[in-house]
Amino acid sequence: MSGSILKRAVVSKFTLAFFHDSGWYDVDMSQAEPLTWGQNLGCDFVLKSCYEYMEIQKRGVRNATTSPWCNESVRATEVTPSTDCSDAKNQVFLDRTVNNELQHYGSDSICINHDPNTAWLSSWRSKVTTFPTIRATCHKVSYQAT
Repeated sequence: MSGSILKRAVVSKFTLAFFHDSGWYDVDMSQAEPLTWGQNLGCDFVLKSCYEYMEIQKRGVRNATTSPWCNESVRATEVTPSTDCSDAKNQVFLDRTVNNELQHYGSDSICINHDPNTAWLSSWRSKVTTFPTIRATCHKVSYQAT
């Protein structure tokens, strides 16, 4: 299972196996989704700390990436958006992605909750995309006196 704010969360085979082994759950393994985070990064990625993994990468092959970890502490604090629609800082994160939901963050935004039993649908140029994990979105609102 993966935590997620801007990306789609995943329930992996590992998570379902953990639930099954706890003895509290019956699981359907066919419902597991691929979890590619950390894929093919080797034992050091799993067994070492984040810092050790980055140091190994930096000492190894020239120009080796420390991905998925960053090596700047400032960047680590900058990449965590909140779930508050009125927090204008979130717009920076949204501007870095494709804004399929036409969301807007700021003091002029409100949170819209969606039916948890119905997937969000987006249609563009005759192509329909389903977003089953979207449960709430932030949208700009303006009020007019009548």
